[in-house]
Amino acid sequence: MPATQTRRRKLKTENPEKYAELLAKERAAAKKYLLKKKKQWEEGNHTQAEIDEYNTKKEEKRRYARDYYWKIKSGQTRKSAVADSTTPKKRPKDMSPNELRKYQSSQRRAQRAALSHQKKTAIRLKDRERKNKKREEAMLARISRSSARSSDRVGHLKKSADNLNNDEYKPKTKRLAPKYTKKALNLHNSRTPEKKHPCQSFFSTKESDNMDIKEELGIQLQDFFLEDSYQQEDISKPVNNMEKESDNLDIKEELDIELQDFLLKEPGQEEEMSKPVSDMVQASDNVDIKEEELGIRLQDSILKELDQEEEMSKPVHSIMQKLQASLDAIQDEADKAKEFRKRANKDVEMLITQLAEFKKGQLVSSKEEREVLLRHIDTLKAELKVKDGSFDVLKTKLRASKAELCVVRLQLEEIHKEKQLLEHKMAEAEAKWKSSEEDYKSQITKLEVSMKDLQEQLMSARQVGITSERQKQFSK
Repeated sequence: MPATQTRRRKLKTENPEKYAELLAKERAAAKKYLLKKKKQWEEGNHTQAEIDEYNTKKEEKRRYARDYYWKIKSGQTRKSAVADSTTPKKRPKDMSPNELRKYQSSQRRAQRAALSHQKKTAIRLKDRERKNKKREEAMLARISRSSARSSDRVGHLKKSADNLNNDEYKPKTKRLAPKYTKKALNLHNSRTPEKKHPCQSFFSTKESDNMDIKEELGIQLQDFFLEDSYQQEDISKPVNNMEKESDNLDIKEELDIELQDFLLKEPGQEEEMSKPVSDMVQASDNVDIKEEELGIRLQDSILKELDQEEEMSKPVHSIMQKLQASLDAIQDEADKAKEFRKRANKDVEMLITQLAEFKKGQLVSSKEEREVLLRHIDTLKAELKVKDGSFDVLKTKLRASKAELCVVRLQLEEIHKEKQLLEHKMAEAEAKWKSSEEDYKSQITKLEVSMKDLQEQLMSARQVGITSERQKQFSK
């Protein structure tokens, strides 16, 4: 600090009246100097370059003053007139709950109104970020709470061949298929066990295909018999009834024969039709296996990263604890040294006052007493020097421990950065996994569509064969 500055500060504290006179003199001299400069400028002849330079300097001064004014203004709080909801005589502890609530809200409003617009915008942005974070957490909690429930409406997909080709059921199956196949496949929730697709049982093996054909033909037979029974009720003649029953029996026998022929003749065709379906089933199984492998890899990588973070943070935490303990011990020693120094200073002051009084003649004592006092002062000074040395040692220890703390903080910051990088990598892996999951879902939907098309082709081929056989029999 310069000598003039220290002298002025000392004058301000010790003799404020003299300091005020000095300030007044300086202000008057500065005013006089400015007026002189202004007069010289007005009287003199100047070039255009000098005038421009003078104006730029003036503008710079004005801009600097304006910026400084607004800087001070933005940091200040402004008082706003807010009407108090309660009487000023009542204290908060004497208020009722309703009055206290109103009073606190008015105080909050007043505090908020007194803030600058910069602080208001900062608070608003912070609140918005906090609310968005809270909203996201609530949404994630709601998603994790919701369990995958099995729906009975999946059964609509397992309609018979008659119903699938019927115009009455076609719009229903179209509406239900995309809505409930996701629940049947159960891809969204990993907590519940995997379910097989309801349409997969139709195309699993050759035996199941044959069983399905038998069931369909049996259903057709039942429908045929029901129609004939309704017709028999309308007919009153017993002869016709007998004839129709015999015809029905013949048709039944013929259909049984056709069933056997169909099962014997068409295994080769069924194999050809079932080949693409089996390929699709294998592809869907491969997709499921890939999904499981990806999930296992993700879990393993996350667990490894967490173990690494724990191993890295353990030694740092132990070092921090040791440093904190040493800092506390050093701080206690420093406090004790300060207390001893204060006591010693008080004793020295007491002795100095006694000596001063003795010099003035207020105390009358012998030479021995004076010598004792002087010795006591010397011992106190020696103790003070020793304590000063120990205090310096403690200061050096404190500095060393602070430096160690800084090193540990830097290590912690590096660990935090590494943690952030790991989190970023984990987020990228999750995003890749989600994208692959979406790809697998799209592949599965394509497989479902192709399976439905093949099923419809099979059903239409079977019905065409059955109708052609019927026509041949009736023509005979």
